[in-house]
Amino acid sequence: MNDEAVNPGGSLKEDELRSTVTVLRNLRPKLDTRVWSYVDALVTIGETARAQALNPSRSGAGLNEFLQKMNRSGAALREAKQSLMSDPQVIEDLGL
Repeated sequence: MNDEAVNPGGSLKEDELRSTVTVLRNLRPKLDTRVWSYVDALVTIGETARAQALNPSRSGAGLNEFLQKMNRSGAALREAKQSLMSDPQVIEDLGL
């Protein structure tokens, strides 16, 4: 795939998404364990979006399944962020 190629359904390049998810997966073990659930949710969102871009849902049920996965992943991401932002040590570490 060249630099001009884009996904049929959007502007995010498939290879770019794959490489970003791979970087996140490889980076995770090097990060503070407190952010792992946040990174896991980001990886899941990326994988789900990439799967949909590569093999779009062809039915209402398939689209609903995709939307449910994205909603669950988004909720997990929000929950992980809330957990981090409610931890006084994390706030102190971040200098907030």
